[in-house]
Amino acid sequence: MIYKSYKHYLIHQLAELDVTPGQVPFILASMDSKSTYQTDLTEKLVLSRVVTVKTLRKVDEKDIIERNIAGDNRRKNEVHLTTKREDIASKIKKIIKNGKISFIKI
Repeated sequence: MIYKSYKHYLIHQLAELDVTPGQVPFILASMDSKSTYQTDLTEKLVLSRVVTVKTLRKVDEKDIIERNIAGDNRRKNEVHLTTKREDIASKIKKIIKNGKISFIKI
């Protein structure tokens, strides 16, 4: 039950940022490093390649991240946050932190 209520909390809080809860792990993982490969995100988040591609495409359309073909290997895509959207990642971290605190107090 806590999981469901926390998910609804996230949906409500993230609505103003135009981000879904499914996109949050990709944004936060992209925030951890300056640039990472798409395949590394798939392994790190333990998701299928299809889910990773679809989610990254949606986040890319919102100009939160950029995907570029890697210079050393054309089969790989580099993923990194855009400079104008790094504030969204910090707001997401703040929302998650506040959500955890409020659920602990209940």
